[in-house]
Amino acid sequence: MFPRMSLVRPRLGTLELCGLSGPAFGGQILFDNFNGTGGVPKNWIQIPGTQGVVVEKPQNLTITDSTGASTGILASTVFDPRTVVTTFQVKINSVSADGNAIFGLLGTSGNGSLAAGIDAQGNVFIVEEDPTISQTIVPIGVDKSYKGGSILMNFQINSTGVEVTAPNFNSGPVSFSKDLNNFSLAAAFSKGVVPALVAASQPNEKGGAASFASINVSTALGSAVPEPSSLHALATD
Repeated sequence: MFPRMSLVRPRLGTLELCGLSGPAFGGQILFDNFNGTGGVPKNWIQIPGTQGVVVEKPQNLTITDSTGASTGILASTVFDPRTVVTTFQVKINSVSADGNAIFGLLGTSGNGSLAAGIDAQGNVFIVEEDPTISQTIVPIGVDKSYKGGSILMNFQINSTGVEVTAPNFNSGPVSFSKDLNNFSLAAAFSKGVVPALVAASQPNEKGGAASFASINVSTALGSAVPEPSSLHALATD
């Protein structure tokens, strides 16, 4: 069930990323529906220190974890998630039987991460790390209807915890203090974050893959989770 994530700790201090941003009243941070053809998409970079294959086709970005240690891509936009509600809306095309699709935030200081993921059996989990917590994978439920195909997922991060939803799944509030080992946004992301998409293999496996159709990242002062119908409209525009 649990993916290997040993190498998803980028040294972002060496990268030339855009300056720290984060609209005071919320707004769109990132939208990409992967309409190019080639390797790593424009305005993204492969996570430093990781190996794997990234192939972009129209509305189908496939990331393959060749080594079994996970790999992925980072967006070029840096923002501060500590005083806003951040929402990821990600449309996944497929997850291989030996893979995991993961999406979320990586801290630019290199020692913080907070992401949601799903495997082909519908196991949903949170990946967390901050300066006081080693990288930890926390299961939060199972989407029993999911079999590795297309799925639209929503991952919301607020000051007290997270929530993951999909058409047939709702984690409910997942608390930093009660459920996620006292994870701290302030400690993990003091120097900002970048959005990330990751593919990770199952334990003792190589070649796990995940394909993504689109990603939308926004911030807001409110805390409402959009309805699945509105997520579908955003992901297919």
